[in-house]
Amino acid sequence: MATHKEVAESSFLQLYGEAVRSMVERYASSTGTTELTDDLTAKLEAFGYDVGYRFVERFSRDRPRLLEPLDIIKFICKDFWIHIFKKQIDKLQTNHRGVFVLQDFNFRWIHSLSADSDDESKKQALIFLIFPCGVLRGALANLGLLAIVNADLNAVPGCVFNIKIR
Repeated sequence: MATHKEVAESSFLQLYGEAVRSMVERYASSTGTTELTDDLTAKLEAFGYDVGYRFVERFSRDRPRLLEPLDIIKFICKDFWIHIFKKQIDKLQTNHRGVFVLQDFNFRWIHSLSADSDDESKKQALIFLIFPCGVLRGALANLGLLAIVNADLNAVPGCVFNIKIR
């Protein structure tokens, strides 16, 4: 028997998948292309940004304000990641000059994606990583860090989030 949390997570993942697919399909039907464009990327990322910004606003309301970039990134890797992605980040690296690399070896939001080929799976997974990049960027912005966030894939479902503090 599934627990309440498992049901909530599976419901969220289903909703998330359908929301992204719907945005991609709507965009494809209005433009006649299935290629990922800057406009579609911006819409998916802005959707995530809003979610991340609002979530951190509520989640960190009763916590002391973090001032150092490294403390903010550690908060994202531990507390935030657990609440959003149901686990801590697997690996954090930095060059101590404003660049952070967060590795998640089993990113649950792309775990169930499948396509006819590895290339197609990777292409599909990259589309589904735009929203979480926005979530991270929104969370960081609310915590006082302006950043560029992008994602890349290791072997699906493993992914890497690159954060460059502006």
